[in-house]
Amino acid sequence: MRTTTLAGAAALVLTATALLGCGGGGDDQPESAAEDAPRTLTREDIRAYPSGSPERATLEWWRDLQFQNAGGAHARYVEDAAPPLEDLNRQISIAASSFVGIPEIVDTSKEDGLATVYLQISPPGSSAPPRTLSVNLAKEDGNWLIRDNLLVEQAVNRVARIRAQQESGD
Repeated sequence: MRTTTLAGAAALVLTATALLGCGGGGDDQPESAAEDAPRTLTREDIRAYPSGSPERATLEWWRDLQFQNAGGAHARYVEDAAPPLEDLNRQISIAASSFVGIPEIVDTSKEDGLATVYLQISPPGSSAPPRTLSVNLAKEDGNWLIRDNLLVEQAVNRVARIRAQQESGD
């Protein structure tokens, strides 16, 4: 049992390392600065966007994912798009490393009660290029809510692929 637990923990560390890229700062950034980079969103980061905006709704959902708050994240979905809470909890625990860092909102499109927020995320301490992402929202009863679970599902699939590669020795 202990060997399985240690092997699982080692696989998780390797998966996180693979997702976040190799450590250390780039040529133009000292390593200590990369290590000091914020890893999670703060209330101040979120308050930079107006209450009731799709950008703020996206960051509030992202923060729930960062802190593995499945209940909070679940409440931020359009009802018919929300995965069962138990499934979302499992997905968040698998893909938690995909939501490390402070996302930068680069654009938002809004039309007829729908919005897409475009983000870039650079994992702290990584010299890997930023990942580009998008989050789709719908306005219901005056609130912007996540209208699909694609981003979380993609993160889970990415972790599964990395784990499969590690297990096959590639």
